[in-house]
Amino acid sequence: MIRLLIADDMEDIRSYLSEEIAACARHIAVVSQAASGSEAVALTRALRPDVVLMDVQMETMTAGIDAMEIIHREYPQIKCVTLSIHQNDEYMLRAYLVGACAYIVKTSTPEEIVRSIDHVMKNTLQLQPEVAAKIIQEYQRMKQDESIIKDILRVVMKISASEYEILRLVYDGYT
Repeated sequence: MIRLLIADDMEDIRSYLSEEIAACARHIAVVSQAASGSEAVALTRALRPDVVLMDVQMETMTAGIDAMEIIHREYPQIKCVTLSIHQNDEYMLRAYLVGACAYIVKTSTPEEIVRSIDHVMKNTLQLQPEVAAKIIQEYQRMKQDESIIKDILRVVMKISASEYEILRLVYDGYT
């Protein structure tokens, strides 16, 4: 039996998910529901669920991500699955960076949510193609930025202090 905590600031969504997951997955038990990131952390500490299904935006724009970071730091064995209405690259990347095992949009069917929960419990991370593409794009952007920084450092290492001062003044708008 997989013990699930659902965290979302909208009671209707929590109730819907709880009912739908119970209807299509007898092996998942919803042990509790949280209306905020801080409540999700407190309930996780008290109940130690196997999986936390966490909304990103609750009491703040990133309350779910902040809560997942705390949960992952304190209980790395507890799997966090991000649930969001947003397909925002920044939220998605931040969620994965703090330890999310999956990122699901709220328009997913209950069966897709259950499938994601099953995958994270088996430690078989299943990235949706659009998520994988965004992670690859971000990695490529970071590699390009790294290359540019290395080129800048090579130039800066070769110039004198007075040449550097001239460059700084030109950058600041002086002629």
